[in-house]
Amino acid sequence: MTNFDPDKEIKARYCSYIDDTINFRLRIIGIVGSVLILVFNILDRIAYPAYALVFLKIRLCCSLIFFLVFLLSFYKKIKQFAIWLGDFLIIFSAACIILMIYLSDGSSSHYYEGLHIVILGMLIMNSFYLRHSIICALAILAMYQFAVFANHQVFNQSNFYSANFFMISIDFLVILLGILYSTQHRQAFLRQEQLDQLSKTDELTKTHNRRSFFDLLQNKIETSEKLHNYFYLAIFDVDHFKELNDKYGHSFGDLALTKVIEIVRKNIRNHDCLGRFGGDEFVLFLDIPDADMLMRRLTKISQEVTGLNLKQNNQSVLVSISIGAARFVPGLKMTADELLEMADQQLLVIKKTNRGQIGIAE
Repeated sequence: MTNFDPDKEIKARYCSYIDDTINFRLRIIGIVGSVLILVFNILDRIAYPAYALVFLKIRLCCSLIFFLVFLLSFYKKIKQFAIWLGDFLIIFSAACIILMIYLSDGSSSHYYEGLHIVILGMLIMNSFYLRHSIICALAILAMYQFAVFANHQVFNQSNFYSANFFMISIDFLVILLGILYSTQHRQAFLRQEQLDQLSKTDELTKTHNRRSFFDLLQNKIETSEKLHNYFYLAIFDVDHFKELNDKYGHSFGDLALTKVIEIVRKNIRNHDCLGRFGGDEFVLFLDIPDADMLMRRLTKISQEVTGLNLKQNNQSVLVSISIGAARFVPGLKMTADELLEMADQQLLVIKKTNRGQIGIAE
């Protein structure tokens, strides 16, 4: 997590949250819909007794599809396709109702009212995605027009226009409510996430703060233990930072820290993680398997920091960092505290003997 971008991470979590929400709604609609579709066969027997058996077959097919989608919603990998499954359910259920309209009395049929239920279901499923709602609404309207004009019964003009008026009105209302809901929901979610993110981020350097980094380190250790992966933890601080603050002021000290962190960020990868432990002390873990590779990486960082051209009162100021590192070895049951202690001990040795250097504990 080198380029720690809170806004990007919040957006990714929001998309994941939406997928989870839609998948849950899909599960509910799948099981409830599979039952209600069959229950409505009672109306078929009253309104169209001659077609009741045919309509029952259509409803059984539709109910089976709903139940299959309900089962699919428990499959974890299907979550990212939940919105498309929702679209499919909406259009397929509408198609089944429209098929019944076509087989019965076409423009005279009042089964278009069943499409209202489908459109309301669309509000539940697609409230986060305007484009999906519009596509489904247009598809339902287009199928209804085709079914009515393909039917050879006497054209009932008033019923046809009433059906279209109510469907278009409900489509408009559903899409409008979807826009309002999704906008307010997204704003509320982002506000809460930004507050949460601020509690995990160092204000000056935009790195993880101590608590956030420690949580990530714990997760890293657990994952590495399971996968039998090695990684290194490094702790570094700015040499003589207190003297820099006392001599040049705290604003210069802040500038020095931000410049150092820019260099570190530039030299580590996206799956590495950087955090501030306090003051001028920072910590990071890197997915590097051996000490030689680590030494080359840390040396490059150290050299670039030393080469910083910082000036205060027209005077060049030399900045350097001391680094201590320790290797996580799976199978030794190392804890985060033990790993941090090992790296910190190396840093203490460097600071006592030769500042600006790198120490690695194996």
